Amino acid sequence: MDDLIKIKEIDGKLITTSRNVAHVFTKEHKNVLRTIDGLKMSNEFRRLNYELTDFIDKNGDKQRKYLMTRDGWTILVMGFKDENAMRFKELYIAKFNEMEKGLSNFSHMTKLDWIELARSQEIEKLALIESNQLLENKIQKDQPLVEFASNIQESNDAISIGEFAKILSKNGYEIGQNRLFKKLRELKLLFYMSGKNQPYQTAIEAGWFKLDEFNTQVKKRDSDELIDKLCTKITVTGKGQVYVERKLRELISN
Repeated sequence: MDDLIKIKEIDGKLITTSRNVAHVFTKEHKNVLRTIDGLKMSNEFRRLNYELTDFIDKNGDKQRKYLMTRDGWTILVMGFKDENAMRFKELYIAKFNEMEKGLSNFSHMTKLDWIELARSQEIEKLALIESNQLLENKIQKDQPLVEFASNIQESNDAISIGEFAKILSKNGYEIGQNRLFKKLRELKLLFYMSGKNQPYQTAIEAGWFKLDEFNTQVKKRDSDELIDKLCTKITVTGKGQVYVERKLRELISN
């Protein structure tokens, strides 16, 4: 979970975003924006701790988001009291503390320290380039599997996890529904909460998964009376099937 928390240093300040808060706390981003817009605070505090900016969504449309400082984040999440909220708050605070310690270390660095840091980053950059080249070679080697995945994207609508597991099994992956759910959690595409698997907001925004709602009838507790219950079902889009198949291929190859 810690690697899902995104905090950056900008001009000596630690900054996170409304999108990351929505992602980590599994909330709709529009609801997080509405909460920030409605916060009662002085104009000076808002100016110092919240910056309204924008981003381009998966449809190519410009959308709003907020950049916020640690103080801005604290005011925002203070009212979050839903299940697991405290755990997420603790993880954020730990990440802020860790990065603040790093900023403190940087403030004492000498010129020689900065030169050494730059040299190490250049080495990491070269390693990344080499890694990308190896990955490119691997993609060319696995071209038949890539074409198979592309056919999935072109020919299939969103399907259930169980149906997707059957397709994968027919193509050499030997995986059932439960194992596929586990793999999707390992890939940080789904998380398990309140007895159910749920897709992360980023996975939905990327167009890999859908949450379909439907009504079903269940017996009322201590009664034979039937009542309607709203349920949700995770489905994998064609685009999501391609992405998951590629990730599974990478796991097997490694």
